[in-house]
Amino acid sequence: MTCFKQTLECANPEGEVPFWELEFHLWEKYSGKKFNVGKEFTELTSKEKDIAMHKNSEVIAEICDMADFTAVTIPGNYWELAPGVPAYYWLPKKYRLKQAKILMGELGDHLTLITNTGGIMAMPGSENYTSFAVNMFDDPESIEKQAQKILEQGFSETDKFGNMGYEIFISASDLADNSGPFFPPEQFERFILPGLHKWSEYIKKQNGYSILHTDGNIEIYLEQIANTDLHALQSVDPVAGMDMMTTKKIVGDRLCLCGNLDCRTVITGPPHLVYEASIELLLAMQHVPGLIFGMSNVLEMNTPKENYDQVIRAVKKLGRINQARN
Repeated sequence: MTCFKQTLECANPEGEVPFWELEFHLWEKYSGKKFNVGKEFTELTSKEKDIAMHKNSEVIAEICDMADFTAVTIPGNYWELAPGVPAYYWLPKKYRLKQAKILMGELGDHLTLITNTGGIMAMPGSENYTSFAVNMFDDPESIEKQAQKILEQGFSETDKFGNMGYEIFISASDLADNSGPFFPPEQFERFILPGLHKWSEYIKKQNGYSILHTDGNIEIYLEQIANTDLHALQSVDPVAGMDMMTTKKIVGDRLCLCGNLDCRTVITGPPHLVYEASIELLLAMQHVPGLIFGMSNVLEMNTPKENYDQVIRAVKKLGRINQARN
């Protein structure tokens, strides 16, 4: 069993802390090579797309080795940062599956690969925020149907990637913001918790591992989340006041926790503060099973390389971290 999987089960050896980013967006900054995803990928010819996917695999292997990443999340599905503004780290569905096969074939023997399948409904975006909130009270059956549709899509995606050999699946489903949960307790129990039970149970029955990503302060949900078959919670959002060690005391060995390095610090710096924050968090994590180190959210394109260099430096400084990838 890999160190990453051991950690997801809260059974990693003392001192070994896996290093994983929910999404890494600095491939080109670190490799000096073209990394083809998103809109630019769609503009390539079919032949160029096939070449690009193999080059992407080479870049991922190179940077993961350089940074001592224990695991990597593969490119996801299309989504928008704002209406008409696509996110960076995605591939068209057909090519995402092709890229996934290439990565599993070329890297699967020595690097833990993770895929975002979805499965859990999230709080709404700005484009339908008001109507969604109204329907939670005026037409709750429509929200239940929406949650069920997302769950079934998650099952389908899990099966597709599971058939390729993938074992670790994420649902990126924001349930809260900095002020607290979007869903009041009764709505959380009606619309979110049943799907979380079913999705995590489905994956566990297939000997897989499930990870829920959510931003925001979700402290009031922690007991209920920890009592599902979910393996891990990613973010533990410090911007919203979530603390890794406090959260771990609540969930114990029922749930692995990932992330918690404050994105604001890493983006704004200065470098010496990034290093100090990384060391402080890593030292705290080394003696507690079931903790995975990384940023509290995706590693955005605007992150200065000189700042993230200090995160990598901290990981390498503490010796036993990521001692064994497999």
